[in-house]
Amino acid sequence: MPLKTGVKLKGKDNQHGRFATGTKEVERTRNEANISQKSCKMCKLQHDLNDCPDFLKMTLQKRKDLVRSKGLCFGCLSSLATVLGEETIESEKINGLKIRGFKEGEEIQLPGTYSRDSIPAKRSQIPRPEMTLRWNHLRKLEHGLMPYDPCAEISLLIGINCIRAIKPRDIIPRANDEPYAQRTALGWGIVGFVGPSEKCLDGSSDVASCNRILFREVRLDSVRKTCHFVVPVQTKEVFSPSQVRRMFELDFNERDNDDEYLSSEDMLFMNQVKDGIHHLKNSHYEIPLPFKTNKVTLPNNKEMALFRSQKLKKRLKNDPQYRKDYLKFMDDLIDNEYAERVPLNQLIQNSNDVWHLPHHGIYHPRKPKKIRVVFDCSAEFQGESLNQHLLSGPDLTNNLIGVLCHFRQKAVAVTCDIESMFHQVRVNQEHRNYLRFLWWEDGMIDDDPTEFRMTVHLFGAASSPGCVNFALKRTADEFRHEFRS
Repeated sequence: MPLKTGVKLKGKDNQHGRFATGTKEVERTRNEANISQKSCKMCKLQHDLNDCPDFLKMTLQKRKDLVRSKGLCFGCLSSLATVLGEETIESEKINGLKIRGFKEGEEIQLPGTYSRDSIPAKRSQIPRPEMTLRWNHLRKLEHGLMPYDPCAEISLLIGINCIRAIKPRDIIPRANDEPYAQRTALGWGIVGFVGPSEKCLDGSSDVASCNRILFREVRLDSVRKTCHFVVPVQTKEVFSPSQVRRMFELDFNERDNDDEYLSSEDMLFMNQVKDGIHHLKNSHYEIPLPFKTNKVTLPNNKEMALFRSQKLKKRLKNDPQYRKDYLKFMDDLIDNEYAERVPLNQLIQNSNDVWHLPHHGIYHPRKPKKIRVVFDCSAEFQGESLNQHLLSGPDLTNNLIGVLCHFRQKAVAVTCDIESMFHQVRVNQEHRNYLRFLWWEDGMIDDDPTEFRMTVHLFGAASSPGCVNFALKRTADEFRHEFRS
């Protein structure tokens, strides 16, 4: 029997000897929630107060008196619990979540988030635009609140460990006990009771609810003894029926990228490349660099590029074969117009619009004599790098299962390779200065290096695979009538 997080298995003693129990030392190294057995506040036995037979026999007034005398939270009378009560739930920790207000542009990175089946909140507690009309000082927020969606679930509870999301930025105060409004990074919200009656909104009674949620991870490194009602057996892997069904269905389903959910950054990438792509007279496509923001400000990193070029110069002098292969690659790059010398009138330009890329050469493991020059777009200078500002976009590569299944459609399959695929897609003129690099013209490494810049999407940029695959698919869509496909 596999042990799940938050589940405590117990075995009862068998006095008659009819059930064989096996014990096994189990080392628990996974994170679990704190396990604590509740005790009844009335009879002190090991059960909840709402399950206590003596409590259920009492009248409603006596129950209220007992709850009040014990200092317990009323909450929902069908499920009484103390503020300090502990409950074990099965949960998963999720990292990397980002949130954004309905009418806000700022994205907020959340800390580690824990999942659970339900969140203790009532829909009547959601402030709606029409509720603001009941209060004169809140009327101006009628169009500032998010429209109420009865189909949307309450799916996220933000705690005090994410101050940036809940810190007030603006407040509309009010005297006495009337509700007030506050604006956070997620937009406007209302604090206080604004509805006419909870019973009118969601059919429930006017009950004051008090919820307090705390969590703690406990790593159990000690050895525990667990009892089993059957002799335990070892299995290499456990599959559920649904997992088996999905595994067999994978052979017949081809994933369609158009049906997948895209993140906000992926949608921004797709909008930029769709609006920016255009055909040149030389039959190549040109796509601008997809930046995360409209205005990119970068420090002048020419000093870093010069330092890296000196290290490269030293290796070129010490390794004749490396130098020969490197010079040939760079000559081909310039001769094929994949790179160009920076025009003299642009050498002195606002340094915030210029970025210099260091570069180095690597050999293919299976082709030891073929070198590829890689431009280091992840190189940081003063905490900034080019890749930090580029959108990578969604995965536009054809699904491998779909490709293999298409091999069964016809008798003959044809494959091809696009030579220098990244270099077949050009970069807009206004973005080429972000792709500058230093190189010795005509291979004269004893002279001072000259400033060049790439005219194409280069190997090493985070955005290049997405841009190139988008151009490839656009080519297939625009010229499919010429090849009857």
